[in-house]
Amino acid sequence: MKHKLILSITGIAAGVLVAGGVAYAAIPDSGGTIHACHKTVVPAHGTPLSIIDSEAGGTCPAGSTELTWPAAQPTLATQRIVTENTEMAPGEAGSALAVCPAGWRLTGGGFSLSSSAEGPPAIINSSAVKPVLGQSWEVDALNDTSVQAEVAAVAECAQLQ
Repeated sequence: MKHKLILSITGIAAGVLVAGGVAYAAIPDSGGTIHACHKTVVPAHGTPLSIIDSEAGGTCPAGSTELTWPAAQPTLATQRIVTENTEMAPGEAGSALAVCPAGWRLTGGGFSLSSSAEGPPAIINSSAVKPVLGQSWEVDALNDTSVQAEVAAVAECAQLQ
């Protein structure tokens, strides 16, 4: 019975030490970076990559290259840019251009049409609904009604943050 008690206490103490060591490791480091070593010669067995705790003095051994990457995953921010309406008189063509802000990329686009006429307000020249240089969305329209019509372009923009 005495031996079982000693073994139990020893097992608990070992578990606490292991858990404490894991909790103490600074992975990622205080700057939010993960550090690893990649063996330049890939071993036949095992892994060529190992994570190190650089803040505890961990370094890559000879024959390895240090790799780092941010621990946080980037987030994707999105925004929709809608132009002011471009007015078109009956029989007149109009166009609209929605532009993503600097540093943002175009991911898609569209348009809106409106008029006071019954039925479709205008005809869209579908070959002219297009992205422009990855930054903007252009729409060309022809007002095929007998009343004033309006067209607006919509750009869907995204940015990694």
